[in-house]
Amino acid sequence: MHPIPPDLDLSAYVGSELGSLILGPYAITFDFFSASGISPGATTGVLRIVAQGPWELHDPKGAMVLDSKGYAQRTPCALHTLLSSRVESVMIAAPDKIALSFETGHRLSLFTEIGGFENLSITIPKTPGGAFPEYIF
Repeated sequence: MHPIPPDLDLSAYVGSELGSLILGPYAITFDFFSASGISPGATTGVLRIVAQGPWELHDPKGAMVLDSKGYAQRTPCALHTLLSSRVESVMIAAPDKIALSFETGHRLSLFTEIGGFENLSITIPKTPGGAFPEYIF
């Protein structure tokens, strides 16, 4: 619904490890273990991305392995390759894309549909030990 700001600081995700995936019919939740020791599923301090809109998973060679369009028709097993992998970099392609690159060479791209419904939420720590606001796009 809202554009992703080009200056959104997602540096907290760099070095974090994908600890769990929650697969639902309309959303996928990605929970991360942070380099600062925050674990997924905690009631506070969760590094979390919830994708209800378009997303794509690319393999190390750049070929698309799975996307949100084919997710309902196919087994989402390709996502398991990201589990326990660390995020090496985060790229923002404002106004509608965030891409996480993993140590496996895979890239997960998350899109927001500007003008539509809110379909991407990201939890980002502002300061170490501080509040963890949720941004919704």
